[in-house]
Amino acid sequence: MQQHNENLNSAMETETIQKNGVNLKSHKRSFSKTFLFSVVFMYSVIALTAQEIKLKQEYFPDGKIKVERAYEKGSTTNFVSKRYYDNGAVLSESYYIINEETIAEMSDIWTKEKIEDKIEACSDPTRIKYFSKEGGLTEEIEVVGKEYLYKKYYKSGKLAETGHKAGASYTNARRGLVKGYYESGKSKYEENYIAPGESKDGKQIYWYETGEKEGEGNYTAGAGTHTNYYRSGKVKFERSYRDGKKDGVEKAYYESGKPEYEVNYKDDLLDGKEIYWYETGEKEGEGNYTAGTGTHANYYRSGKVKFERSYRDGKKDGVEKAYYESGKPKYEIAYKDDLYNGKTIYWYETGEKEGEGNYTAGTGTHANYYRSGKVEFERSYKDGKKDGV
Repeated sequence: MQQHNENLNSAMETETIQKNGVNLKSHKRSFSKTFLFSVVFMYSVIALTAQEIKLKQEYFPDGKIKVERAYEKGSTTNFVSKRYYDNGAVLSESYYIINEETIAEMSDIWTKEKIEDKIEACSDPTRIKYFSKEGGLTEEIEVVGKEYLYKKYYKSGKLAETGHKAGASYTNARRGLVKGYYESGKSKYEENYIAPGESKDGKQIYWYETGEKEGEGNYTAGAGTHTNYYRSGKVKFERSYRDGKKDGVEKAYYESGKPEYEVNYKDDLLDGKEIYWYETGEKEGEGNYTAGTGTHANYYRSGKVKFERSYRDGKKDGVEKAYYESGKPKYEIAYKDDLYNGKTIYWYETGEKEGEGNYTAGTGTHANYYRSGKVEFERSYKDGKKDGV
């Protein structure tokens, strides 16, 4: 062991980590002082004479750092795991406290290469911070005993939501009372959740930023009813849920009290008949569905068809056709899974071609024309979003 340490002292060059791991940006230097790294098999006791040591770095294929981990003996928070986005921005910082009790929980012999993986496998962090790609703090979780307290933030840094979670990850389900806030600091909602999953349970209440009640509901294990209101206090819509999904008839109203629509849901998908009205009483649209698959037609107040559309599993699918009130064609768009897929064509009411495009799963090109036929603009899309020049 002595010979091993002498060889290690003379040859090893490592990267140092700022104390407590708050800043893991590193630089290389040679150790001028000796350090002792020994592993006692069976009981897995670690002895470090240096205050800080880099344990591991993982990289993206392009060579950028993906994960950085550091262990420091004798500090209050002595293990830090820091993860990065592919643009180099910090994704998360996790802080752990590792002690002899934690070490005793290990079933395998620790090695320098595997120590950090075993720490993360057997121990919840005491604190985690999550950041956006732009660098702003988006969420932080603090572990107090077996409680996971979290806070979410707006881009401005103002508090957006606070409550409890089932575990120490941003993906874990919420538990108990959750409070939401507007960026101004005013209350936005109070919701209650229970296990399993993230089921609403008990009373829920929502407010407009100006203080009026926006909605309220009452649930038992994800099943219940919700009512939304206009600022005037008049009912906007009424909806029911089963197992956290929309289920049954949903009714909506104009502020005048006149009906706006009635739709039927099952397992969060349209199922059965739907009908929409203009506030003046004329039918605006209607459809019929089975488990999210069906057709919908929209009308002008005159009763003439405005557009016809089909759905599969709750997403636009097939060719959608629209018409001017004169009855002349306005456009034809091919959809699949809610994205343009195939040819699209648009016409002026006078019959000239207004535009056309061709897409595969939302990726493609579109050209628009003047009535003269000359190109007005050209545009490209990727995954349904404008992309390129």
